[in-house]
Amino acid sequence: MTKTTTYIVIGVICLLFFSCNKKDNTYQGKVLSVELKENELDPSHLFSKVEIIPLETTDESLITSIHQIIEYNNRFYILDDRISVLFCFDKSGKFLYKIDKTGDGPEEYNLISETIINQNKIYMLSPMGFIHVYDIEGNFVDKYQLPSGGGHDMIKLENDIIAYWTLLGNPLEYKVTFYNLINKQVVGGFWKDNDDTFMSNMCIEVFYNYDNNYYFSTQFSNEVYRFNTDTIELEYKWDFGHNNLNLKPYIKDVKKDLNNFSKLTDTMEIPYYFFRNFQNKNYYYTILKSWPIDKWRNIFYRKKDGKSYVFDTLKGGVKVKDVSILTDTYMISVISPEEIQSCKEIISNEDLKKYNKLKDDSNLCLFKLYFK
Repeated sequence: MTKTTTYIVIGVICLLFFSCNKKDNTYQGKVLSVELKENELDPSHLFSKVEIIPLETTDESLITSIHQIIEYNNRFYILDDRISVLFCFDKSGKFLYKIDKTGDGPEEYNLISETIINQNKIYMLSPMGFIHVYDIEGNFVDKYQLPSGGGHDMIKLENDIIAYWTLLGNPLEYKVTFYNLINKQVVGGFWKDNDDTFMSNMCIEVFYNYDNNYYFSTQFSNEVYRFNTDTIELEYKWDFGHNNLNLKPYIKDVKKDLNNFSKLTDTMEIPYYFFRNFQNKNYYYTILKSWPIDKWRNIFYRKKDGKSYVFDTLKGGVKVKDVSILTDTYMISVISPEEIQSCKEIISNEDLKKYNKLKDDSNLCLFKLYFK
């Protein structure tokens, strides 16, 4: 069982929430109507070029999975949450160093679920209830014990404040906590439990930022909220018609037996969840992930006219998955050496040479797609 699946199953214990005491109900948000359909996309419809960035494989840089990718000062920081290691590579993929401090010592951690980098400091969030701080070269700086339980996602806000998401905790407290890194104090929050819906709290990825605005969504809901430390309001919501998620019929069964959740996902009665949401100047974007198969449905909704692009694979069969970065210029996903075989027709001769040097046990690669 993967770590993400473990968190989700554990999250069933908490169940039932979907409200916020700061929510503004006067605005219903923009509706993004999209027809979900299986499709293979010719990349020229969306992208001007694609690039493969192999991540150097050494004894010190063996990656088992990629949960998060951060670009900072011409470097890539790669969080492998299976082994709780943060790897650092230069922009060409050359390995530089790693933060691997698993243990029970004063400068060590047990699990890491999310990372942010701010002002040359690396903040690593642990679901055990701590933030571990390192300098930009990986040297230990500090350790904060969070007053509101463990965290699973984190985003930097203004004025030395972060927001972090708690999967488990006191149902009477906020799921999103605002925390001042300087004063080491809680300064607010939002999103409390109630009995209206369920499973919305069983998620890992809930935040993104764009154009100095901060956004929040849960992985079993089509609604995306814009928030700051003072307000939260519904910004937009996805509408897939008859393919929208409807979890209400399963509430009683899951309450009776928590194992029913796994059955619903294994049989795909719950067919997908929202892996991540993003936007840039031209598009709203989401990616739907399905259990138990390796299926990733990419959805782009063009802002100027509502035209949508929906695809499971690019031409040749290559999947765009595990997207961690989306900018106005490009997006970055993850691709294995084996999968590169499927995109030979769309990569450059230079990237083809890189591919020919890879071995079966080489690290995962970054797949960078530039928008037209």
